[in-house]
Amino acid sequence: AWTPPPDPLPVLQQFNLLSLLAYLETQETRAIDLLDLYRELYAGDDETVQIITRNIRDEKFHASWTRIQLEKWATTGRAAEVLQARRVAAGIDRRAFWIQLAGFIAALPKLLLCGARPPVLSRKPACRE
Repeated sequence: AWTPPPDPLPVLQQFNLLSLLAYLETQETRAIDLLDLYRELYAGDDETVQIITRNIRDEKFHASWTRIQLEKWATTGRAAEVLQARRVAAGIDRRAFWIQLAGFIAALPKLLLCGARPPVLSRKPACRE
């Protein structure tokens, strides 16, 4: 006999939307910071800077939207839950940062040897007197 699929709502409730929003807020904010750095590194490459600037605008929209949603939840008496979700998200983000940094460090020699450098690394440093 055919049985209908289970109701998806209990599964979604287990997922914890609040935790997801807090994590997305953290990631979108970090993406803005990284893209700002890339924009600075690629100064002089107008086409790349334009693309990065467009991505920053998108990330700012996403970060703003998630922050607004979390603030709405906090004003409905769930401020402690929002704070805890943000703390957990920040902890996850710190671990992800170290993993990504290790990957970048491992790839750095190849990037430099193969000439895939942002313009800032291609310029000669200013001499100090």
